[in-house]
Order: sequence, then C-alpha cells, then structure tokens
Amino acid sequence: FEYHLYGSTFNVDKKRVLKQLLATGDTILKEGIKIQCVEACFTALLLTQKVRPLTRFAMSFTSKTPQAKTYRHLVLGIKHLSKYGALGISRNPGLMTKPLHFDTLQDLVSDFVAHYKKDDHTVHSLTLSKPIDLMQLSSTVYWNFLTIGIEDIEAAKDDFQKYEKRLESDMWATPLRITSLAPRRAASPLKKQAAPTTP
Repeated sequence: FEYHLYGSTFNVDKKRVLKQLLATGDTILKEGIKIQCVEACFTALLLTQKVRPLTRFAMSFTSKTPQAKTYRHLVLGIKHLSKYGALGISRNPGLMTKPLHFDTLQDLVSDFVAHYKKDDHTVHSLTLSKPIDLMQLSSTVYWNFLTIGIEDIEAAKDDFQKYEKRLESDMWATPLRITSLAPRRAASPLKKQAAPTTP
C-alpha cells in the first residue's frame, strides 16, 4: 500500500462495530488505492482476523513539532508468544510496520519514538486499546483504554509492564493505575480528525 498525502478515502469512523471495520478493510484491499493510518489499521485487523494465537491492540501516538503543531498516528500493535510488533502505514518509513522481534512493548514504542525524533517530533503520549478480540464482531473496539505519558519513556516503564501483564492475564474488568502523567489533550484517540496525521 501507498500512503495518501491528502486525506482519507474510506470511512474512518472508529466508533463502528468490528464487523463494519473489517468490511472497510475488505473494501480497501479490493480497491488497492492510497490510504492513511486509520484505514491501514482497519486493513491490518482484517488481515490478522484469522491468525491465532495473536494478540492485537491499537496504538495511538500524539506528537508535536517545534512549531507546536500536533499530529496523531495510529498503528495496530501485535503480540505473538513473547514478541511484539506492529502493522501500519505512514509517509515516514520508520513509523510503519515493525517485525515481531521486540521483547517488550516498551522496546517497540521506543523504536517508534526514535524515528519520531529523526523527524523532529516530540511524542507526548501513547493511547492503547483493550485487546481486539477476533470473535466479538458485534462489539466496538475500546480504543482509549489507557493513555501513557511518554515524553520520558523510561519513567513510564511501570505503566508498560502493567499493560503487558494484562495482555498475559486477560483481566480487563478493572482500570489500570498509571504512574506517568499523560496530557489530557490525548485522552481519546477518537478525536483524531482534529489534527493531521503523522508525516
């Protein structure tokens, strides 16, 4: 796929149920035209829908340029056994798909952050979804389960570890208590249209 510089072509409403997101992903595959990050996430959900065992979760980054311009970028995080990776698209090759070779979620996020820095972007926060279940086709994705402040990514180590333990235990009924301070402006990735996507 190729990145679309001038906006989304397909329906990028993330409030729809999983079955509808997968249908959009199917249309994107059939059309084969340029897309942006949210559309790529829907397509990645479709392509991984029958892959087991694979844990899927959305990762929404919020960054700023030196000119204080805010960008948001979405990829699909994946975990297989003990390794992490990601599926996505961006005009920046370093913010796209990552192979399944990262030992921790923090390692994966650190790799993204390093590429953001090369583009002179400061990443302020990361919003993580609950795992996206293969079987819950009639449910919506809980896109904004946890927002972590990652301006100092090492200070957020405990928060990443708490999330990873949830991925292993499948216990999602209670909220996580985080120690890093996430900016309030990044509380919901559903406001994505309010800011441009990452270059």
